[in-house]
Amino acid sequence: TFLTTIVNTTGGTAYIADPYGGLVATSSGEPTAVVAASGYAVQVAAAASKDPFTTYTAPRTLNQTASSGITTGNAPYWYMYQQFQDQPNKATFRGTVVAGREATYYTAAVTLMLAQFDSFLHQAIRNSALITVAFILAGFASIVFFVYHFLLIPLNAVKGSMVKATKFDFSDMKNKTETSDASFLSEINALQYVFRAMIISFANALQKNKSLQRAPLSPGPRPPTPSSSLAPDT
Repeated sequence: TFLTTIVNTTGGTAYIADPYGGLVATSSGEPTAVVAASGYAVQVAAAASKDPFTTYTAPRTLNQTASSGITTGNAPYWYMYQQFQDQPNKATFRGTVVAGREATYYTAAVTLMLAQFDSFLHQAIRNSALITVAFILAGFASIVFFVYHFLLIPLNAVKGSMVKATKFDFSDMKNKTETSDASFLSEINALQYVFRAMIISFANALQKNKSLQRAPLSPGPRPPTPSSSLAPDT
């Protein structure tokens, strides 16, 4: 009844051992005595028990200096023991009661919480990494968009107009307005304006030169006929 009460309370294993380490009673269900080859009954030593809990705890609880104790921490089993005597205040004891169970029974909840936290932490790190990569890609795409639309397109337009100008093709100056392909950057915009003004000035000068070359040459005013002061012969 005593062991049953302990087992129901702790949910583990309980046993009683005598001062010599022999099993007196156990909740594991194994016999406390076996028949030897000689035919006599031999008491089973607690340290030689078939029950893992009893085998582990017997050397650590029997014949201890302290009359009671409790063990937790990194041990595979958490247990407590209590020595008892026939009469109070006796120096010798009659036996030891040991009860306990696997440490995982007590640490399972903490282990589960740690596992869940570890899973959550890994998921948070993965999500953070994905978000970081997404921001990096978005930033890179923004940079590419900015460079292409505000640098490359305006500069390519200037380059194209320059190539056409070398072939005396000024159609870009005639077809485009002052704000066409204008860059958002003030430096590029100033370059476009100066280049356009230069090409327009060059085209106007060339047009004037062609007009001068195509104009017909004029012989100029006819010089006056010199008058004679001599009177005609009569």
